[in-house]
Amino acid sequence: MARHDIGWSVEKCCYLVSAHTTNSLAPPYLSDDCQLVTDVGRRHLRSADVHTCTVPRTQSRLGDRSFGVAGPRLWNSLPVELRQQDICLTEFRRLLKTVLFR
Repeated sequence: MARHDIGWSVEKCCYLVSAHTTNSLAPPYLSDDCQLVTDVGRRHLRSADVHTCTVPRTQSRLGDRSFGVAGPRLWNSLPVELRQQDICLTEFRRLLKTVLFR
C-alpha cells in the first residue's frame, strides 16, 4: 500500500486514537470500544502483560470496519514496545513512524 493513500491516513489515525483510548485520554464513547484484556476479565491472563485489547466478533464485513473492531485489531498488531502504558504520546508517534515505514 502506498504511504500517501487515504487508507494509510485512516490507519494512522486509528493507531493514534487507539493509543489515546488505552491510555485513558479519549472520551468515554471511544474508550468503551478499546478495552484492555486486564480490564475485561476476572482472571489474570498472559496476554494481560502485553496490553492487548479485546476484539469483539462480528457477523459482517461492515462490522469489521467499525472502530470498535478495527481499532483493537490494529492495536494488537503493534509491537509490544509500542503498547506499553508508560510511553508518552510524542514518543509513541515517533516509534509508530519508525515501525510503519520499515
